[in-house]
Amino acid sequence: YGNPLGVFSDARLIHVDTSVVPPLKPFLTADMNSDDQPTPLYPVYAWIPVPGATVYEVELCSQPPENPNGTTSSRYRIWEKKGPGYDIYDDIARIQPGTYYWRVRGFDEEDNPLGVYSDAGKFTVDWNRGNYAACFGDSITHGGGAISYSPADPAYSFETYLNFPVVNLGRSGDTTETMNERFTAEVLPFQPRYLIILGGTNSIRGGVTGQQVVRELTALREQCIEHNIRPVFLTLPPINPEAIFRA
Repeated sequence: YGNPLGVFSDARLIHVDTSVVPPLKPFLTADMNSDDQPTPLYPVYAWIPVPGATVYEVELCSQPPENPNGTTSSRYRIWEKKGPGYDIYDDIARIQPGTYYWRVRGFDEEDNPLGVYSDAGKFTVDWNRGNYAACFGDSITHGGGAISYSPADPAYSFETYLNFPVVNLGRSGDTTETMNERFTAEVLPFQPRYLIILGGTNSIRGGVTGQQVVRELTALREQCIEHNIRPVFLTLPPINPEAIFRA
């Protein structure tokens, strides 16, 4: 690794306009209901960063924030989470029906607010949107691409390319064991006719035997049948044990 391969690309000129005032607030890029898609059960909030910010805080509200372009939290705040980068994964299943509002602000290295809150985005949770089909699984179902893209980008979620309505019930990091654990609370409220299941990759990566994964997938099948849901199992993608060991 590390040996040069080929030569540098041709150079391109970059123009920098120093008269442009840097933005005071992040610009939201995640649209939970893009193309009239149902909101994923575990939303991912994403934005374009602002210069100088090292940490960001996402605020989720039950009503539109009463103080737009401010620096103080809203009285309607129901959840918040801080993190670096340009996206934050919600660690709570947003299963309660209704409309939610979210916004983000940056902080500097000393944890001081930098600029103001972004404009608020919103998304709606509707159990009826999952009545036909739901997708259930780990990060492959949740969406996103390796390293660079999160589930906030619908282009990297296979649900985007299905030609029938589906709600995304995926949760990054899930195993077949945790999928069984959350089935009742997070699948049954949507009452899907079909449940598209893709799970087991993280189980095998964590050392669980193939036989145990099959047993846990069988348990999911039994739960589906018990509740008049037709399970549709997807084949696991190939797993490279040597690459897992190196990681």
